[in-house]
Amino acid sequence: MGTKDYNKILRKKRIIKHKKIRKKIFGTKECPRLCVFKSNKNLFVQIIDDVAGTTLVSASTLEKEIKSEIKNGGNVEAAKKDRWNNSKTSNRKKYKKCLLW
Repeated sequence: MGTKDYNKILRKKRIIKHKKIRKKIFGTKECPRLCVFKSNKNLFVQIIDDVAGTTLVSASTLEKEIKSEIKNGGNVEAAKKDRWNNSKTSNRKKYKKCLLW
């Protein structure tokens, strides 16, 4: 079995697992879904309203202010400096209760 075949199998398993979990977790305007994705190089965070199908708030270590301050965007230091943790983000204060996904 080649590397490409193995990666296809892993991708299919990940998609199946994702669909099983997403059947149970559904965000609303009152209690939106918090989605966190961490790669080796970067960190992405979103608050999603599934009823309206929109992203309410998003933050990433790829943003210019944060990217210039950190070396690697996929570690704890980057998460602390992420705009998400910054109290200047006005939208963050609105969403105290979220479903974590």
